[in-house]
This record gives sequence, C-alpha cells and structure tokens, in this order.
Amino acid sequence: MKTFFLLVISISVSIACHAQNNDLKKLEEQRKQALIEITNTSKLLNDTKKNTSSLLSRINLLSDQILSRQKVLQLLESELIGISNEQIKNEKEIAILEQELKEKQKQYAHAVEAIMHNRTGDNKLLFILSGRSFSESYRRLRYLREYSAWRSSQADEIKDKNLKLKEKKLLLAKTKSSKLALLKQREYESAKLKVEETSFQNEVKEAQKQQKELQKTLALKRQQADALNKKIERLIIDEVKRQEREAERKNKARAEAEKRAKVENKAAPENKAASENKTNTPTISEKKPTNSETTETSQAEHPITITKEDFKLSSDFAANKGALPFPVTGAYTISNRFGVHKHNQWNVNTSSNGIIIKAQAGAKARAVFDGVVTSIFAVQGYYNNILVRHGNYYTVYSNIQNLYIKLGDTVTTGQALGVIYNDPDTGISETDFQLYQGRVKIDPEPWLKK
Repeated sequence: MKTFFLLVISISVSIACHAQNNDLKKLEEQRKQALIEITNTSKLLNDTKKNTSSLLSRINLLSDQILSRQKVLQLLESELIGISNEQIKNEKEIAILEQELKEKQKQYAHAVEAIMHNRTGDNKLLFILSGRSFSESYRRLRYLREYSAWRSSQADEIKDKNLKLKEKKLLLAKTKSSKLALLKQREYESAKLKVEETSFQNEVKEAQKQQKELQKTLALKRQQADALNKKIERLIIDEVKRQEREAERKNKARAEAEKRAKVENKAAPENKAASENKTNTPTISEKKPTNSETTETSQAEHPITITKEDFKLSSDFAANKGALPFPVTGAYTISNRFGVHKHNQWNVNTSSNGIIIKAQAGAKARAVFDGVVTSIFAVQGYYNNILVRHGNYYTVYSNIQNLYIKLGDTVTTGQALGVIYNDPDTGISETDFQLYQGRVKIDPEPWLKK
C-alpha cells in the first residue's frame, strides 16, 4: 500500500513537472521576442540623430523601449516563480525516489538474509530432491525459479532508481543554475530600465520647452495621415466597385451564353432527335452544378461578389493569419498601433488605420502575400504609396522612395516592392502598413508573424 501511494505521488509530480516545463518554455520564448524588440529599438535609437526635429521620434522610441524592458522584467519574474516551483517539485521527487530506493534495498536485503539463513543457495538440487513427493519437488523447482527472477528484477529496479535519482539531482542542479542566471539578468534589466527612464524624462523635459512647435508638428502629421487614409479608402472603394462590375459582366455573359445554348438545343430538327432516340438507349442523369454555379454559392457567403480565382486567393490569405511575413526588412519597431491614440503630453489625437513601422536606413517594403498592384499614388508628406490586392483583401505600403514595381504587376509573397524613404532629420525610415478586407479596415498586427 505504501509503495502504491509513493507511485501515485511520483506520477502526479511528473505530470505537473511536464506542464510546468511547457509553461517555462513559452515564457522564455516571449522573453526572447521582447529582447529582440529591445535590440531593434536600440538600433533605431542609435541611428536617430539628436536634434529638435527628431525629439518626438526619440521619445516614442524610448517609450517603446521602456515598455519592452518592463515586459522582459515581468516575464523574468514569472520564469523565476516557475523555476522555483520546478525546484520544489524536483526536490519532492528526489525525496520520493530516495524513499522508494530505501524500500527496494530493504526488501532485497531481507531476501538475501533469508537465503543465507535457509542456505538454499548452497545446494539447490538437494533442496529440490528432498521433497516428499514428485509434486512437492516440482513446486520447489518452480519456487526457486520465481524467487530467482524476483531477485533479479529487484536488483534491476534498484539500479533504475539509482539512475533516476542521479538524473533528478542533475536536473535540480541545472534548475538552480538557471535560477541564478535569471536573477542576474533581472538585475541587469532593472539597471537598464532605470537608465532608459532617466533618458526618457530628459527627452520629455527638452520637448516641453518646445511644446508649441511640437504640437504643430504633430498636428501636421495628423493632417497628412488623414489625407493618406482618405485617399486609400477612396481607392479601395473604387477597386471594389470595379471588381463588382467585372463580376457582374462575367455573370451576365455567362447567363447569355447559357440562354443561347438552350435556344440552339430547341431549334434542333425533331427527326434528328427521333433518330437519336432510336439508335441510343435513353438515360436519365441528374444535373450537376457547374463550376460557375458552385462559385456563386460560395460567393453568397461574402458581402462582395468576387470571381472564383479571387475567392481562392481570399481563402488562402485568410488561412495565413498570424503567419504573414513582416512588411519591412531588417530591424524594426512598431511606433504607432492600429486605432485612435491620444498624446496626453502634447494634447493631440492621432488616428492610424494600420501600424506605423520604424526601420533602419535602406529598409525595403515587401509584399506580405501574392497579389496584384492596383494603385501607386502620392500624397503630401508621403512618397509613393502602393496598394496591392489579394483577392478580397488589400494591403497598403506607404512612403516608398525607390519603386521596384509598376502598376498592374503581379507580386509574390516576400517580394521587395521598393526602398522606404529615409528621413535625413531623424536618420530612420518609416512606413504606414494597412490591411483591408473589402471596404473594412482591420488591425494588421495579428496577421503578421513576428
């Protein structure tokens, strides 16, 4: 009963440890991703020139840096708690293994003592032949075989328990080492956070001295962003309408072709039909839906009428949510996320129909999926802006200085579209990436693989 109880505890601890290990791996992956964001932001901060026109960029980058650093510290705390729990569980499992090992060794010692006392090991043959009958001798033979097998299994179990105990102690030592490493990293990250917070406060103080000028800058950027958004929305509405007209034209042409085919069938000579009836055995077949009819059924589920090819493209695009490549090359940071944001420091609201990405000089915009370039346009404050259609989805890549593509080109996933404009005042490149499903703008960040 005691052995069974120890076995149940051992299994429970093993299951808990496995779950704990999975959680720790997830936390470690999240921490590594946050550290990558910090590295990217640090590169951009180093590239950003320290002057009046770059103050806002530096403040935004420092703010992102601090948030990422705080996230790392939170994840480190969670990892430390998880490792401490794992350490406790390992210690409990070691105690269980040591208890089981003692039980096995005790049982084995009793068995050896019994053999020495009865001295059955000295002459097994005499022990068997001294039975009062043939059946008793046979039972003694079977007993010796079973007893020998039991002793062998006990010895193997003791070896196995010793090996497991050694492995658990090594794992415990590794856990303690990992805990010490995380404690050192937490200390390092805390020190870096203090430095960054001080830099942020200094930048903000400097910006407060030029608040009126910076408010004007933010207001101008807001106007330019609004103009870009309105232009994009108009272009997408026009493109959707064009698709609808094209689909309607194709449907009308198909309907007229079917109508002509029916008229031609009715006009066929009756004697030819009679002749065919005499020579051919009549068969009754159920009409199968054509490809066009199947497409129309699928299209009814979507608010916009699209062609069969576009429907396939749309389905493929949607299926890749969370796996699309990032729309810029090299180190980057997302400086402004989807939606409306209020800058309390400057009393200005900014609206983003997508995500604003800061990248290093020379960064290229790249297509996140196969599609067709349906528009290339410019608005004040931005260089070239590219609209790519992916079936029922659209992506926008703004502020492209050197174009690698032209209107009507078919692009593939990951293809470079052009070089993002590099601002000489700040020393960094910035693009506004947007995603639409039909006429509806959606947050592109969850669609991208980081």
